[in-house]
Amino acid sequence: MENIEKSTVLNKIKSKIAKVHEKYENSTLSVYIQGPNKKKRPSHFGSAFILKHEEFKYIVTARHLTENVAEGDELYFLTKLGAFFSLNSVKSEDDFEIIDADIDYHVIRIENELLDIPAILCNEESVESPYDLTLSIGYPISKNKTRVDRENRKAGMTTLRLTLTEMPSNEDLLLPKFIDHFALPWEDQLDEDFQPIQSIEIQGMSGGPCLYVPFSTKDIVEDVDPFEGVKLIGLLIEKHDDFVKYVRINTILKHISSKNQTSKKFEKLRNEV
Repeated sequence: MENIEKSTVLNKIKSKIAKVHEKYENSTLSVYIQGPNKKKRPSHFGSAFILKHEEFKYIVTARHLTENVAEGDELYFLTKLGAFFSLNSVKSEDDFEIIDADIDYHVIRIENELLDIPAILCNEESVESPYDLTLSIGYPISKNKTRVDRENRKAGMTTLRLTLTEMPSNEDLLLPKFIDHFALPWEDQLDEDFQPIQSIEIQGMSGGPCLYVPFSTKDIVEDVDPFEGVKLIGLLIEKHDDFVKYVRINTILKHISSKNQTSKKFEKLRNEV
């Protein structure tokens, strides 16, 4: 890319990210909590997303968001298109649920036919270490109303950050090493000199998806499919001073598959008795 103008490269990056964002933002949810007093508006406090793995759909979010829901409270979700629904209204009849407070994720299986919301398709072949571009989507409280508007049902989606990264060797990568997590530098935008600009507060983004977006010279000189190679790689859980921490999507998928296999074994034993 040495002979290509920086502004051209940056515009191509922004264009690709915008298209990927537009496709996946409707799979991303804003998380609300409704107290026992139904006359009060529910308060926004995080993000989530719809994941499809094999034949099932799941709501995925950060466990630290849901663990403080008090008795009598109820979780609600809002899409950018205005669909507003409670968790209890879409949960699967088998009550399939995985809660992992240590890793910090919460997965709930939902009935496919009850929720006509596009899901992010995902299998256990995601990118292990994100590089090139990464895109996180969610509802930062600083950029959105903290309370849902029941009448207009409007919700603002904001891209967390845009990162152009040449992955250094492990010896040079000054980020913490995790097994079930990964970390990325805290960068949400790039200026014309490809320097990061930190302008979005992360509060409210926890629970949102992180996508790997490949980018190469081919994206600049050819008319390519902007979604080719785009993969879900993580669940955003928290921000530290200079990096953002994510749960690896492979960890979540492996736990889902393991529980599915266990459930099938129990079902088979039940049928044999």
